[in-house]
Amino acid sequence: MIVESLGPDAVTASKHVKVLPTLQLKSHPSIFAMGDILDWPEQKQFFKASGHSSVITANLMSVLEGSEPQKHYKTGPEMILLTTGKVS
Repeated sequence: MIVESLGPDAVTASKHVKVLPTLQLKSHPSIFAMGDILDWPEQKQFFKASGHSSVITANLMSVLEGSEPQKHYKTGPEMILLTTGKVS
């Protein structure tokens, strides 16, 4: 659906959405993207969505106030979290 709606320049060959550090689409800067769909060099993990959303929220507020988006997304550390069982 993304290619049909936004054109082939919006996605990579692997169908990830091309974004700027502001998480705006490169080919459609009025659209923001987050989550596993991003063409961003990081592991696709649920907990990273909160970092995406804080950047998008700040940048969307800037746009609504008539300013250019200023906040850039920086990926966090790559890690795996495992539970170790019941805590006594």
